[in-house]
Amino acid sequence: MATITCTKCLLTLEQSFFIKEKGGFYTRCMTCREQNNEYNKKRKKVEVHESALILNYEELDQCLSEMIHDIGQEEYYENCETGINFTCLINTSSLSDKTPKEIADNMKDFIGNVDGYYYM
Repeated sequence: MATITCTKCLLTLEQSFFIKEKGGFYTRCMTCREQNNEYNKKRKKVEVHESALILNYEELDQCLSEMIHDIGQEEYYENCETGINFTCLINTSSLSDKTPKEIADNMKDFIGNVDGYYYM
């Protein structure tokens, strides 16, 4: 059986660890490619979290209220073209004694109080 040496881990393995789906061979073995893919996934998640705001309830209330106020001052202003694109992480350390369902319900009620809608 033919073998290939991985350029990353330098192990000599069977060709089956290097086969491409569309023919040919990779220079790295299957294990090294999987480890690289996992590393890239984790790195992308960290980048998303680092770019997002981390807010507590008071800061979230202020940000959402300002955005809603900026959209329009009409009481029941609805338009498919208008919306709020808002991303943040919410600090729930004050809710550490709650279950995940209770935290989700708390968030749902909180956002409903800010934007005036009822969420189920």
